[in-house]
Amino acid sequence: MSDNEQFDRWVKGIFDQPIHDYAGDIYDDNELIRDLHASDLVVLDFIDDVLIHPERLAPYSSDQIGQGFDYFFCPSVSDIPHAYLNKEIPLLRRKAAVENLRFLYSNYFERLCSSWIMEVGGGKGQIAEICYMLWDVFTVCPDHCEEEIVEAGINVMREALYSENLSCVVSALHGLGHWKIFGARGITKMIFDWLCARPDLPEFVVDYAQNAMHGHVQ
Repeated sequence: MSDNEQFDRWVKGIFDQPIHDYAGDIYDDNELIRDLHASDLVVLDFIDDVLIHPERLAPYSSDQIGQGFDYFFCPSVSDIPHAYLNKEIPLLRRKAAVENLRFLYSNYFERLCSSWIMEVGGGKGQIAEICYMLWDVFTVCPDHCEEEIVEAGINVMREALYSENLSCVVSALHGLGHWKIFGARGITKMIFDWLCARPDLPEFVVDYAQNAMHGHVQ
């Protein structure tokens, strides 16, 4: 099987699926995925390709895309997220994979998630759920990752803070609040400076940002 055939089979196995309450139910016995036996390095290459080229997922609904991203990033759904922690993969490659999460925001969350929400976590559908919960469930976290990986994740969240899409903004605040708890440096000042630059924010976002500065998020 060629790399392109393997990639197409993998994408179909992950995204061409009915919507389930728990995404793991549809992946456990999925032969399109099970038979690939891809290395963690190849998995990161595949994920990056999907994130950078949104046309790959044009045939699928926003809920199917969100459910597939659960498979990418939620360790309770699959083992895929552990590829980001595999120290047999060079640090620079893993750092680049985390940096490429900015395309998850720019190519998917900004386009598919509600740009104007009325409360924290107020978006609807599978894509909104993974947008809000990304950094809560994702394996990459300051308490067990190299400094370079942590810096890459913080830079992704910093960029998302300046999105015009409030779902992306709240996602970043949610992640930064959790990372503050785990000892990531510079988060309080980052959020403070951002608040000073964004006087137009809804009150609930300002309140959430002030909580995130001190690690008080759920």
